[in-house]
Amino acid sequence: MFKWLTRGSPAIDSSQAPQDRKPDAPAARMSLAEAKSHSQRYFSLHERIQSAHKAHDYREVGRLARQTYDLLPTFVAAWKKEYGRWDIQTSLAVHTGGTVLAVLEDEEGIQQLQRTLAAVIDLKPWQPVGDAAAADLTIVSRILRVVAAAPGVLQGDLRKQLPDANGRRVAALVSWLEKAGRLRRVRNGKDYELFVAMTT
Repeated sequence: MFKWLTRGSPAIDSSQAPQDRKPDAPAARMSLAEAKSHSQRYFSLHERIQSAHKAHDYREVGRLARQTYDLLPTFVAAWKKEYGRWDIQTSLAVHTGGTVLAVLEDEEGIQQLQRTLAAVIDLKPWQPVGDAAAADLTIVSRILRVVAAAPGVLQGDLRKQLPDANGRRVAALVSWLEKAGRLRRVRNGKDYELFVAMTT
């Protein structure tokens, strides 16, 4: 169940060893059974996000990611209760979910992600992910405006329209938008014509 998690193994000073550290208040109040229950819920959400992602059901990914953000502070405390310290380095809900929310133009979801990462000290290293999602949101909105204004614009010409954006990131977001069904790409030689996808 835990194979998706990336856990670091940094050297720990003996004065900071888990058995010598004063536990944080949420973890201290939580029973081991409660911790395991919270962890189980988190992993269940992760598996559902994984399945939705494979199916390219990005709206479901976004919905489940936002549920995960609600749970993250409790999950951090639960993990520390079970294992003594927070040493998880990645989360699908955060590191992929942020991009998905940008592609869906879910500004409220991205703000929720940023608030969650800012509220939990152990998640401070992940704060740049929330900031990157906010930056992606801006680029996505600009891409869609350009394509809507000039249907059939070549993907390669987006750089001219977005000169201050990283070209590789623009290309990556165009690919995400296509997979999410928000853009349609039509081959034109070595390039692609871009169209806003029709929604039902």
